[in-house]
Amino acid sequence: MSLPGLPRDDKGRLESYAFPGGYQLYYYDKQHSVLCPPCARKSDEDTDETPMFKPAFVGVNYEDSELYCQQCYKRIPSAYCEDNATDPDTYKEV
Repeated sequence: MSLPGLPRDDKGRLESYAFPGGYQLYYYDKQHSVLCPPCARKSDEDTDETPMFKPAFVGVNYEDSELYCQQCYKRIPSAYCEDNATDPDTYKEV
């Protein structure tokens, strides 16, 4: 089931960046777990996923340099904080 209100691209997949502005997005499931865009997409597209674990809310990571995905444990980059570009725990958009 696709929830209305979450930002999606032309193919119906969850977005990684806000438009306009290009700010980094992250998602929450209904249990308030933080999900990076790749994990949110995977959960959203999995027809067998429990509804409580599907993305339900979206946010922009403006300043939290310590925001991590609670599924893959990768760091979600922030828009304005000093990010360590060489941090191996930062997820890479594919």
